[in-house]
Amino acid sequence: MISVKQTIKEVSKACNVSVRTLHHYDQIGLLSPSERTDAGYRLYGEAELIRLQQILFFVNSIFRLRRLKFYWICQDLTSWKLFGSINPFYY
Repeated sequence: MISVKQTIKEVSKACNVSVRTLHHYDQIGLLSPSERTDAGYRLYGEAELIRLQQILFFVNSIFRLRRLKFYWICQDLTSWKLFGSINPFYY
């Protein structure tokens, strides 16, 4: 199977988000590129595009990015018990 990688500019145009937004998502660890070229350009694969679609869904649903990142860190719902009385959707 051939994996097609897209540049950050191609992704921003296709998903109607700014390049700066994608840089920000990378900076906060929410969406990192699958690889970088020798020149340092970000390349995104299919898995990253699916994740971006999920991010945009939640962001458009008025989720805060911190909540979303916390959710992905604690994907297993049973791990929420580790945090005791902390409500992750409060932050």
